[in-house]
Amino acid sequence: METTLKSLLILCPLVFLGGFVDAIGGGGGLVTLPAYMLAGLPAHLAIATNKLSSTGGTLVTAIRFIKERLVSFPLAAPCVICAFFGSFFGARLSLLVDERHLKLILLPALAVAAFFVLNKNMFGKEYPKEAAFSKKTVLIA
Repeated sequence: METTLKSLLILCPLVFLGGFVDAIGGGGGLVTLPAYMLAGLPAHLAIATNKLSSTGGTLVTAIRFIKERLVSFPLAAPCVICAFFGSFFGARLSLLVDERHLKLILLPALAVAAFFVLNKNMFGKEYPKEAAFSKKTVLIA
């Protein structure tokens, strides 16, 4: 893939917008992933680039939450372990899928993810600020 002025003109504003959306309420990957693909990146590379860039924002947010003592480490530990294995096996699985099939999978997956991100309060529940540590909470997390 060759970087062109056209791809940079598409990519830069959309990645900025995705970072802005992510900083405000999360879900910036719903903007940046299609932007990478519009710029001409293959689906596998677009997903990897999207994950790498979102890792930086997630790391900064996690550090801020830890400093403000908003993290329950006994609850976070199993989540981190599951996220590590889920991302590892998900990445391996995506490499087994052909490029054109992956593009066909991504379009509806992004639409479903966008629906849930934009409708966070659709279940009408108020959640407590602090999660109670229990087996049920660990299982749900």
